[in-house]
Amino acid sequence: MAVSVAAAPAPEAHPVCIVGAGPAGLMAANGLEAKGYSTVIFEKDPEVGGKCQEYYEGNTFHPMGALVFPNSTMYTETYKVVSQSGLPNYPFGYDGKPWLFDWQTGDVVLAPSSQGDLYPEMESDIDRYIQFWNANISSNWGSIGYKDGIPLEYTVSIGQWLTDNGYGALFINIFEEGMVPYGYGDISETPALILAFPPVIDALEAAHLDITSEENEVFSPVGTTKYWSGAVNVAIPPGSVYGAAVFEAEGQPAAVVSLFNTSSIATTWSWGKYRSNQTDEEAKELLISTISKFNKDPNNATQLPIPITEEDVRDFGGWDYFPHYDTQQLQEGFYGKFDALQGHKNTYYASGLNAFEIIEFALRAGQDVAASYF
Repeated sequence: MAVSVAAAPAPEAHPVCIVGAGPAGLMAANGLEAKGYSTVIFEKDPEVGGKCQEYYEGNTFHPMGALVFPNSTMYTETYKVVSQSGLPNYPFGYDGKPWLFDWQTGDVVLAPSSQGDLYPEMESDIDRYIQFWNANISSNWGSIGYKDGIPLEYTVSIGQWLTDNGYGALFINIFEEGMVPYGYGDISETPALILAFPPVIDALEAAHLDITSEENEVFSPVGTTKYWSGAVNVAIPPGSVYGAAVFEAEGQPAAVVSLFNTSSIATTWSWGKYRSNQTDEEAKELLISTISKFNKDPNNATQLPIPITEEDVRDFGGWDYFPHYDTQQLQEGFYGKFDALQGHKNTYYASGLNAFEIIEFALRAGQDVAASYF
């Protein structure tokens, strides 16, 4: 999802070359052409969209990347794109008790409580966090990048920040459940407020870009989370939600969700170690072996699990996901070094990771490049 933009000196001289046809690259092209520039987009994959991919079986789609956008107030640019393009979207919510699975044994139990059941126990923490958000974060929600620097208190891990600020274990666990299955890493490692950059060195080299010493210094420390998504034909009840009883970064599924009552295809998310070299094939083997242990109706005590086959895995792929600096680099001001690279040798970098790995910031990052530098 790295996007580098080589800027021409004037709109009529040469086209602006954009490497990467993900949301950031497409939005950069849209903004530049609105200013009179011509653009050429280079994309290594056969489809555009970056991480916004899906698997179709019949008329039913199964998301392999971006999944939800909360509302038109927070995800304003996402909402505009969805509305203007005519893409279908569906209301989504789940307030039931999920099934919890042990990925090693295959044991499955129903969670004792839903998040709604737990709300009264953490209501005070939620209210306090909302007050903090409104006072410190909300006004900056639409900005891309941290051009005024990153406050030191936000460079520690999310877990440490929540603990230091007196939030309870139950509230912290909710953060973990919202981060780990979807590729954002361990809350004991991930900085509380992170500026992540997609142009990791190997990705830049794979794009055949000439890497300067300055770029090598800035991008070499960037790490990524090993993360995979899949679409798997399963025998679990349609519409059910499964989550790992304990999150362990071994490359196995962390969540298995059947989104549609009319389909036997479930969407899976697998999480591996940060900065690991685990392969897609290794993760796929873990996907098959793990789900095979509990692939049945959990309400039927006598039914045996049905093994998952290669054919059942309709789609599976890994992502260079959530690239980011660690606490040390954030405290050493590496973002300032990154910011200084914008425009160096007529190259610019845009991604949703300039703020956080969500579709909204990917779109805004592309807009920001076109608006700020051209």
